[in-house]
Order: sequence, then C-alpha cells, then structure tokens
Amino acid sequence: MYDRLRTIEANLQRGVTASDLPGFESGLANIDREISILGIPKKYSEMFFNIKSHVDVVRGRLEMRRAELHSQTATAAWRVALTKSPGQCRGLEFGDARRLLIT
Repeated sequence: MYDRLRTIEANLQRGVTASDLPGFESGLANIDREISILGIPKKYSEMFFNIKSHVDVVRGRLEMRRAELHSQTATAAWRVALTKSPGQCRGLEFGDARRLLIT
C-alpha cells in the first residue's frame, strides 16, 4: 500500500499530463479505502494517521497539478483566440477558447 503511494508521489514529481490524473486519483482513492478497511489496532494508530496524512498531502499535490494543467490549457486557448479576428472573439468564454485551441 505504502509502495503504491510512494509510486504515485514519485510520478507526480516527474510531471504528469491531464490524462494521467484520473489514474492517480483512482489509485489514491483505493489506497485510502484500503487503509480505512484495515482496522488498525490502537498501538499502531500513529502509523495509521501518518499514512492517512501522507495520502492527503499527495492528493493536494495532485489537485495543484490539475490546476496547473488547467491554467496552461486556458492560457494556450486564449493565445489562439487572440489570433482570431475581433468578430470571432466577441462573447468568447473559456470553453469556446478551448475549442479554438483544439480545432
């Protein structure tokens, strides 16, 4: 379990794409669920809370990476939108600009 958590964390440090995120989120959810099911004796409660905290830290890093990727996509989309004529950009919203990036 802890090995899987460290693997996810190591992959995040190397950099991931938006398509990688759902797999990492799923992996974290599975680890979190397994930890909760274990039924840890009280004498190991400190280790239990340590790994739960580590899962939360990695989940936070994953969310920061998601926000970073979203921001990069939005910036690129608006750059493409700015190359269009003013008439094409009137009333443009983020989803529209993103579609311009894709097309």
